[in-house]
Amino acid sequence: MADQPTYSLQIMLPDDLNRRFARWAANTSGASWPGWGGHMTLLAPFTCVLSRGQLEAELVNAAAGHSPVPVSLTQLTVVPDWTRPVYWAVFLTPPAEGGSGLQRLRALHADIDMRLAPVRTDSFPDISKREYLPHITLALGLYEEEAHKMAGAARADKLIAKFMVDHFVLRQNGGTSEPSSASVIPLSGSPLP
Repeated sequence: MADQPTYSLQIMLPDDLNRRFARWAANTSGASWPGWGGHMTLLAPFTCVLSRGQLEAELVNAAAGHSPVPVSLTQLTVVPDWTRPVYWAVFLTPPAEGGSGLQRLRALHADIDMRLAPVRTDSFPDISKREYLPHITLALGLYEEEAHKMAGAARADKLIAKFMVDHFVLRQNGGTSEPSSASVIPLSGSPLP
């Protein structure tokens, strides 16, 4: 029997922002950037008792209740690295006051979280217990001083991200017999990208 696939939901950065951030990461010591593209995690990895088709249908239904959301990530934040307890991470997050974009992203996350709660098992339950904070990860696994230095460099480089979220991606990291794959889930009124 094949392992159960693991899923996650991401909001992918537009191509121009992804290229800009990838260049910045390549030229910044300690920064990291995923080869498959910059993103904000909407729902951390999980397994699900639903079939892929049933899961996609649930997500389409959830997305239909949410219109496109303007996102503004302008604050550099240094936080403990949840993947390695003695290290730190650098995130690009919404400003402290948040605004309606942050509230609407949190509402989308809460809706999906609530709909899937009875049928999913979180791969990282500690993350699921925290308040959802939309962010782009610029680095993981840094010493605290290093992380603050990187955040300062990103501030000096005016590293911000402003874009419209009109869809998210269901990413499947297959079990042993299934390849990794992704499906685009549009928000209400958005054409497929």
